[in-house]
Amino acid sequence: KHDLPVPAANDGASGTAVLLDLARRFGNRPPPVPVVLAFFDGEDFGGPGRGEDYCVGSEHAAAAVVRGEIPWHSGRPAAVVVLDMVGERGAEFPRRPDALDGPGRALADALWGTAKRLGVRSFSDRLGVGIQDDHTAFLQLGIPAALVIDYEYGGPRNPWWHSTEDTPEKCDAAALEGVGRVL
Repeated sequence: KHDLPVPAANDGASGTAVLLDLARRFGNRPPPVPVVLAFFDGEDFGGPGRGEDYCVGSEHAAAAVVRGEIPWHSGRPAAVVVLDMVGERGAEFPRRPDALDGPGRALADALWGTAKRLGVRSFSDRLGVGIQDDHTAFLQLGIPAALVIDYEYGGPRNPWWHSTEDTPEKCDAAALEGVGRVL
Protein backbone atom coordinates (compact mmCIF):
# COMPACT_ATOMS: atom_id res chain seq x y z
CA LYS A 1 0.00 0.00 0.00
CA HIS A 2 3.01 2.30 -0.43
CA ASP A 3 1.18 4.36 -3.05
CA LEU A 4 -1.81 5.11 -0.78
CA PRO A 5 -1.90 8.21 1.41
CA VAL A 6 -1.51 7.75 5.15
CA PRO A 7 -4.34 9.45 7.07
CA ALA A 8 -1.91 10.28 9.95
CA ALA A 9 -4.66 10.82 12.51
CA ASN A 10 -2.34 10.02 15.40
CA ASP A 11 1.17 10.27 13.90
CA GLY A 12 1.04 13.83 12.72
CA ALA A 13 -2.39 15.23 13.45
CA SER A 14 -2.68 14.47 17.18
CA GLY A 15 0.19 16.71 18.33
CA THR A 16 -0.97 19.38 15.91
CA ALA A 17 -4.48 19.18 17.37
CA VAL A 18 -3.19 19.75 20.91
CA LEU A 19 -1.05 22.71 19.79
CA LEU A 20 -3.93 24.28 17.87
CA ASP A 21 -6.15 23.95 20.94
CA LEU A 22 -3.45 25.58 23.06
CA ALA A 23 -3.23 28.43 20.53
CA ARG A 24 -7.00 28.93 20.78
CA ARG A 25 -6.83 28.94 24.57
CA PHE A 26 -3.85 31.31 24.60
CA GLY A 27 -5.87 33.70 22.44
CA ASN A 28 -8.51 33.87 25.16
CA ARG A 29 -6.12 33.80 28.09
CA PRO A 30 -2.45 34.47 27.30
CA PRO A 31 0.03 32.38 29.28
CA PRO A 32 2.13 34.12 31.95
CA VAL A 33 5.33 33.54 29.94
CA PRO A 34 5.97 33.84 26.20
CA VAL A 35 5.14 30.64 24.31
CA VAL A 36 6.13 29.83 20.74
CA LEU A 37 4.22 27.03 19.06
CA ALA A 38 6.27 25.29 16.36
CA PHE A 39 5.14 22.45 14.15
CA PHE A 40 7.79 19.86 13.25
CA ASP A 41 7.68 16.28 12.06
CA GLY A 42 10.67 13.99 12.40
CA GLU A 43 9.92 12.53 8.98
CA ASP A 44 10.06 15.89 7.27
CA PHE A 45 10.45 14.29 3.86
CA GLY A 46 7.54 11.93 4.40
CA GLY A 47 9.07 8.56 4.89
CA PRO A 48 12.01 6.22 4.80
CA GLY A 49 15.13 7.94 3.72
CA ARG A 50 18.62 8.77 4.78
CA GLY A 51 19.49 10.02 8.26
CA GLU A 52 19.78 13.58 7.02
CA ASP A 53 16.15 13.40 5.83
CA TYR A 54 14.86 13.37 9.42
CA CYS A 55 14.26 16.22 11.89
CA VAL A 56 15.11 18.80 9.25
CA GLY A 57 12.66 21.41 10.57
CA SER A 58 13.67 21.13 14.23
CA GLU A 59 17.38 21.09 13.39
CA HIS A 60 16.87 24.22 11.28
CA ALA A 61 15.01 25.92 14.14
CA ALA A 62 17.70 24.94 16.67
CA ALA A 63 20.40 26.32 14.38
CA ALA A 64 18.39 29.52 13.99
CA VAL A 65 18.28 29.83 17.79
CA VAL A 66 22.08 29.61 17.85
CA ARG A 67 22.32 32.29 15.14
CA GLY A 68 19.82 34.50 17.03
CA GLU A 69 17.36 34.44 14.14
CA ILE A 70 14.32 33.31 16.13
CA PRO A 71 12.99 35.96 18.50
CA TRP A 72 12.67 33.94 21.70
CA HIS A 73 11.94 35.91 24.83
CA SER A 74 15.40 35.59 26.35
CA GLY A 75 17.50 34.75 23.32
CA ARG A 76 16.98 31.02 23.80
CA PRO A 77 13.87 29.04 24.64
CA ALA A 78 13.58 28.18 28.32
CA ALA A 79 12.21 24.76 27.34
CA VAL A 80 10.99 22.76 24.35
CA VAL A 81 8.21 20.17 24.55
CA VAL A 82 7.64 17.97 21.50
CA LEU A 83 4.32 16.15 21.05
CA ASP A 84 4.21 13.14 18.76
CA MET A 85 1.58 10.40 18.57
CA VAL A 86 -0.37 11.66 21.59
CA GLY A 87 -3.92 10.77 20.56
CA GLU A 88 -4.16 6.99 20.66
CA ARG A 89 -6.92 5.39 22.70
CA GLY A 90 -5.15 3.96 25.75
CA ALA A 91 -2.02 6.03 25.09
CA GLU A 92 0.98 5.66 27.38
CA PHE A 93 3.77 8.24 27.51
CA PRO A 94 6.76 6.72 29.31
CA ARG A 95 9.79 8.77 30.28
CA ARG A 96 12.68 8.64 27.84
CA PRO A 97 16.33 7.83 28.69
CA ASP A 98 17.50 11.25 27.49
CA ALA A 99 15.43 12.80 30.30
CA LEU A 100 17.22 10.90 33.06
CA ASP A 101 20.14 13.31 33.23
CA GLY A 102 21.10 16.57 31.63
CA PRO A 103 19.06 19.54 30.53
CA GLY A 104 15.78 17.67 30.02
CA ARG A 105 15.52 16.12 33.49
CA ALA A 106 13.83 18.99 35.35
CA LEU A 107 11.43 19.59 32.46
CA ALA A 108 10.44 15.91 32.30
CA ASP A 109 10.04 15.88 36.09
CA ALA A 110 7.74 18.92 35.83
CA LEU A 111 5.63 17.41 33.02
CA TRP A 112 5.27 13.94 34.51
CA GLY A 113 4.80 15.42 38.00
CA THR A 114 2.02 17.68 36.71
CA ALA A 115 0.38 14.70 35.02
CA LYS A 116 0.46 12.77 38.29
CA ARG A 117 -0.95 15.71 40.24
CA LEU A 118 -3.76 16.15 37.68
CA GLY A 119 -4.51 12.41 37.53
CA VAL A 120 -3.55 12.08 33.85
CA ARG A 121 -2.57 8.43 33.93
CA SER A 122 -1.28 8.24 30.35
CA PHE A 123 2.01 9.77 31.57
CA SER A 124 3.89 6.75 32.94
CA ASP A 125 7.01 6.66 35.08
CA ARG A 126 8.05 3.55 33.16
CA LEU A 127 11.26 4.06 31.17
CA GLY A 128 10.65 3.82 27.44
CA VAL A 129 13.12 3.35 24.61
CA GLY A 130 15.43 6.14 23.55
CA ILE A 131 14.23 8.01 20.49
CA GLN A 132 15.93 10.60 18.35
CA ASP A 133 13.16 13.03 17.47
CA ASP A 134 12.52 16.74 17.14
CA HIS A 135 13.57 17.43 20.74
CA THR A 136 17.10 16.08 20.18
CA ALA A 137 18.59 19.14 18.44
CA PHE A 138 17.52 21.34 21.36
CA LEU A 139 18.93 18.95 23.97
CA GLN A 140 22.23 19.02 22.10
CA LEU A 141 22.27 22.81 22.61
CA GLY A 142 21.74 22.36 26.35
CA ILE A 143 18.13 23.56 26.11
CA PRO A 144 15.72 21.60 28.33
CA ALA A 145 13.61 19.50 25.98
CA ALA A 146 11.15 16.66 26.47
CA LEU A 147 9.43 14.26 24.11
CA VAL A 148 5.84 13.19 24.84
CA ILE A 149 5.21 10.23 22.56
CA ASP A 150 3.36 6.90 22.55
CA TYR A 151 5.88 5.07 20.41
CA GLU A 152 3.97 1.79 20.76
CA TYR A 153 1.10 3.01 18.59
CA GLY A 154 -1.23 0.11 17.94
CA GLY A 155 0.63 -2.37 20.11
CA PRO A 156 4.05 -3.91 20.45
CA ARG A 157 4.75 -3.99 16.72
CA ASN A 158 3.09 -0.63 15.86
CA PRO A 159 0.67 -2.05 13.26
CA TRP A 160 -1.04 1.32 12.63
CA TRP A 161 2.10 3.47 12.52
CA HIS A 162 2.87 4.84 9.04
CA SER A 163 -0.03 2.90 7.58
CA THR A 164 -3.46 3.46 6.07
CA GLU A 165 -4.82 2.28 9.45
CA ASP A 166 -3.74 5.49 11.29
CA THR A 167 -7.34 6.71 11.30
CA PRO A 168 -9.40 8.98 13.60
CA GLU A 169 -11.45 6.19 15.19
CA LYS A 170 -8.25 4.87 16.81
CA CYS A 171 -7.76 8.23 18.52
CA ASP A 172 -9.31 9.40 21.76
CA ALA A 173 -10.35 12.93 22.67
CA ALA A 174 -9.62 12.17 26.33
CA ALA A 175 -5.98 11.34 25.51
CA LEU A 176 -5.60 14.62 23.63
CA GLU A 177 -7.34 16.55 26.42
CA GLY A 178 -5.04 14.99 29.03
CA VAL A 179 -1.91 16.08 27.16
CA GLY A 180 -3.33 19.58 26.76
CA ARG A 181 -4.14 19.81 30.49
CA VAL A 182 -0.60 18.78 31.41
CA LEU A 183 0.92 21.37 29.08
